[in-house]
Amino acid sequence: MLYESGRYTPAMLLKMAYIQEGLGRISQSIYYLQLYYKATNDEQALSKIEELATKH
Repeated sequence: MLYESGRYTPAMLLKMAYIQEGLGRISQSIYYLQLYYKATNDEQALSKIEELATKH
């Protein structure tokens, strides 16, 4: 996987989260958002995770 090998960008993780959310794969979307947060400490990612978890 790209994440495990360190071959990713934060933007790539956000795109993957967006795509997974669009496909209705909420748990996968949250997973990518968590990875994004771990890489960037962006507080908005936590808000989105909470929103998705509450909504679904």
